[in-house]
Amino acid sequence: MAVVLAEAVVLADLAEEEEVLEAEDPVEAGDVEYFNLGILLFNQEEYFLAHECFEKVWVGKRDDDIFKLGYQGLIQVSVGCYHLTHKSRINSLAQFNKALPKLEKYLPLFFNLDIFTLYVDITDLIGCLKSNSVDIAMCILPKLKLKIIK
Repeated sequence: MAVVLAEAVVLADLAEEEEVLEAEDPVEAGDVEYFNLGILLFNQEEYFLAHECFEKVWVGKRDDDIFKLGYQGLIQVSVGCYHLTHKSRINSLAQFNKALPKLEKYLPLFFNLDIFTLYVDITDLIGCLKSNSVDIAMCILPKLKLKIIK
């Protein structure tokens, strides 16, 4: 089963697939396609698949690549949201707390991704999760927003 990087996105059955994403064409989709697909999947609350897309780009980066930590921060936010949707307050907090210092390095934009708003949203989400009196279902999940760079 493949994820098609085109108008329609076909989600792989994660229970059956070890390699979640592969290009339908023999040539792998590039970083931009995986980055954009990760944003789309994240905003559709498909956090595990979004994490896979961001990770696909991240693993291909050298350790000295100045953007590597930005991708890792997005992976951690995706995993944190995944844990939150599965009612795991502790794991969500751990991932969000690891992501914030990485995202901070890319304020206000990571390429055309609005890191400032994401940073504020994650900070608010951490506050919500730390309040044990609040049902975690009341905590607002972030969306990834793109900015037009002129």
